[in-house]
This record gives sequence, C-alpha cells and structure tokens, in this order.
Amino acid sequence: MSVIYKNECYIKDVYFHSCFENDYRDATYTVEAVTSGECEYRVTLSNGGRVADTYVANGTMERKIKNVLPWSVVDPHLYELRVDLLDKAGNVTDTQEKRVGFSEFKCSGNRFQLNGNDIFLKGVCRHEMYGEN
Repeated sequence: MSVIYKNECYIKDVYFHSCFENDYRDATYTVEAVTSGECEYRVTLSNGGRVADTYVANGTMERKIKNVLPWSVVDPHLYELRVDLLDKAGNVTDTQEKRVGFSEFKCSGNRFQLNGNDIFLKGVCRHEMYGEN
C-alpha cells in the first residue's frame, strides 16, 4: 500500500466531449476538469506531438478545432489531452493525461453510422440456456 500526497487543490477527473461541424471537417469540444476547489488549469490538445490547441481556464470551456482527424475503426486516430493544474504563480501542481478521439456514433432508422458513414455490425449472437435438471 502506498500513500499519495496531494496539494490542497488537485485534479479529481477530466471529461472530454466533442461535436462535429462543417460535414465532419471541424469540431467543437469541451474539457471539464473536476478539481478539489477553485483552481485554474491549462489544457493542451496535441496531435502526434504537434500542439493543436492550448488555453487556460477555470471551468468548462468550449473550443473549436479545424481540420480534425476523426477516430474510426479503419483509422483509429487519437489526440493527446493534457490538463495541468496551476497555482497562483503559474506553476504546475498536478497533471492528468488522456488519449481522446473525435467520433460520432448514431442510429438513423435501421442503420448505424460512424462519423456520417454507414457501418455494418458483424458478430455472433449465441444464447444458451442450461437447465437445472
């Protein structure tokens, strides 16, 4: 068993939500960092080591990103999301990193769509029942 020391203000969890625009070329995304108190944090969204967006916030903020690379089964592209908690002097006191993807899955009538394209689900449905007798 180990004990982890945390500062007075620390990151409890990070939530990422996205929504496509302009025929799946651009996207709007929000990042919400749940912290232990009123804290300011810096969000950095990177694409293969290149910074795609960065900003400082103290609540949920909506941002737009152009020319987004969507996640799909054929091309599972993920972005690196880093949230740094900042103290009053601007020093980093806590960090969380996640890999996130931009995708939209929906049902339209009797069709499944991923990022606006029809997809076909393949699998086996096997139901077995074992009686007590």
